Amino acid sequence: MGKSYIPISWLSIQAFCEYQLKLQYVNNLKLAETPALRIGKYRHDALYKEFLKEATPMDRPFEE
Repeated sequence: MGKSYIPISWLSIQAFCEYQLKLQYVNNLKLAETPALRIGKYRHDALYKEFLKEATPMDRPFEE
């Protein structure tokens, strides 16, 4: 049986382009990496490394 849930990232893809969602996750079409995607990935990786320098791990959930 398939997944009983969908990742949250699929919702932003769906909002942007439902056809892209179908091609990627229904038809299993792999998209080619473009220069813009490489630059974006590099930038996101750099931002994540900066975040990790200042982040403090939580040992319990937030209080509501």
